[in-house]
Amino acid sequence: MQDIKNIPSTRITALIILLSLIFPIFAIRLFYLQVLEGSTFKNRAQQNQIRALRIPSYRSIIYDRNKDLKMAYNRRSLALTVIEANLPPENTLQRINQFKKMADILETTPSAINTIIEEQGIDPYTPIILQDNASIETIAKFAEQIDSFPGVFWENLPKRVYPYGKSGFHVVGYTGLLNPEEYQQYKNQDEYYLGTSIGKRGIEKQYDNSIRGKSGTLIRTVNAKGQVLQQDIFREAVQGDHLVLTIDALLQQKAYDLSKEFTGAVIVSQVNTGEILALVSTPSVDPAVFDNTQNSQKRFRELTLDPLHPFINRAIQGHYPPASTFKIISSVAFLNNGVDPDKKLLTTGSYAIGNRVFKDWKNHGMVDGIREAIAVSATAYYYHYSQSVGRANIFNTAKEFGFTQPYGIDLPDEKVGFLPNDKWFKQTHKRNWSLGDTANISIGQGDVLTTPLEINMMTAIVANGGTIYKPYVLKERLRIRDKASMWKQDPSPLKVLNLSPEIFTILQEGMRDTIAGPKGTARWLGRYNTVSVAGKTGTAQTGSTRENNGLFTAYAPYGMEHVDDAIAITVLLEQSRTGNAVRIAAELFNYYFDVLYPEKNPQRKKK
Repeated sequence: MQDIKNIPSTRITALIILLSLIFPIFAIRLFYLQVLEGSTFKNRAQQNQIRALRIPSYRSIIYDRNKDLKMAYNRRSLALTVIEANLPPENTLQRINQFKKMADILETTPSAINTIIEEQGIDPYTPIILQDNASIETIAKFAEQIDSFPGVFWENLPKRVYPYGKSGFHVVGYTGLLNPEEYQQYKNQDEYYLGTSIGKRGIEKQYDNSIRGKSGTLIRTVNAKGQVLQQDIFREAVQGDHLVLTIDALLQQKAYDLSKEFTGAVIVSQVNTGEILALVSTPSVDPAVFDNTQNSQKRFRELTLDPLHPFINRAIQGHYPPASTFKIISSVAFLNNGVDPDKKLLTTGSYAIGNRVFKDWKNHGMVDGIREAIAVSATAYYYHYSQSVGRANIFNTAKEFGFTQPYGIDLPDEKVGFLPNDKWFKQTHKRNWSLGDTANISIGQGDVLTTPLEINMMTAIVANGGTIYKPYVLKERLRIRDKASMWKQDPSPLKVLNLSPEIFTILQEGMRDTIAGPKGTARWLGRYNTVSVAGKTGTAQTGSTRENNGLFTAYAPYGMEHVDDAIAITVLLEQSRTGNAVRIAAELFNYYFDVLYPEKNPQRKKK
């Protein structure tokens, strides 16, 4: 190393002079930055904010039972969003002018934009969706003038698609933004955060935890205008596991197409498993009406006020008099309490109880036992035997079949039917129960109420010989990676009725005679269908100023040897003829056994 003593003094002098000149420059610059401009740079640093944003996961795909048709899936879409914290202050000229420009591009009004912000605004930093499914052209117009739109962003958001629209609404449901009330309910669960979507109805709601997956995290740096300076994905979002339903999408659509002009419900189930193959409630709602955020709240309010109540899932929530379909329950009560199934009874078209006369729907004359009573729906027959068997035995039989207790179907808000007790009856009618009231309930009138699901379950129980299976809609879960099965639902018997097999044979024969017998109330269906059907008609009185409700519940193929392939169909139409309900069921039986699954039709197997 060179000794400093050997360095020429002139070089040392020059170095000292150079340092003495540079140091004051640095000192002056440091004083300028720290003192004179310190507040400016401090503000700029504070205005460059780093934010952690959620990346929504893609909700799982929902397949129908055959795994080849999607009932709900996702597609990529652009959403125009705003972050309120980056907007110009309220009531300032800058904000007014910005909203005018935004309204011109979006073809709306500044007040409409304000309304969206007020309705969706949760906190200043949670993105508000200004327009869902925004077009590339719209985004380009904002991008070209981005300096004029502080606080405006666009995001890639997964969009939920429902290919079967109204037909699948009451099964699949729909999604919407988590509202403040829902947030209070779920706020302790990490995946339920303000601004996320949540299942609102149907399977989307029932299995939301499984469907939603796990959100990711985006780290974003923005300047004072809210413009993005940098962003990086900290954690990728994970899609939810795919679901397979018991629903046959084509059968579901067919059931809707046949019933959409009516108000009511259609249920199709497998009698030996509890699987729901189709479940329709009309009128229905197209989930697409909730696609556009600007209109969704307005449309939701309109639908809520609709007097036909399209949001009600009538199949599992509707309360209806079961009418003559309830004669199946009364028949079981009669047979289980000593009534001879083969004993004939002469009827005259009416039946007197005390000083009251109860009318039959026609004069059947001699009724050749309980099988014929079921087939021709001989009301007077039920009036007669209800008096000796009594209300308690009839109601206890209904409860044995599961009426008034939830079956536990995996759809939200299942309701149960109603069987009046003495206390309720006296408070409501201001009198005691009478023998005439027993006659009324024996034919499914009076104060007895059931749901279409209860009637369908009753039919399935008769068809399979006495087992109550839990009805279900979720069949299977599939792994995302390779769609391999992760879990399957096994049929779950809730109860086996302690009844003689002979009772079920008698019921089945009576229901078969409804279609195949010479006087059956649905005998024309026997000529129309290629599969052997057993069923029961019903016409429910709803009041003197309204038309009756039409009901039909049936199963096919008839015969215990075909029970593994049998399905039960229940159709209830408000203020409509029973014949319409029979026609819809007939069409569905033909579609199922002739078009979708001909291999399950024993008549075709013989050929």
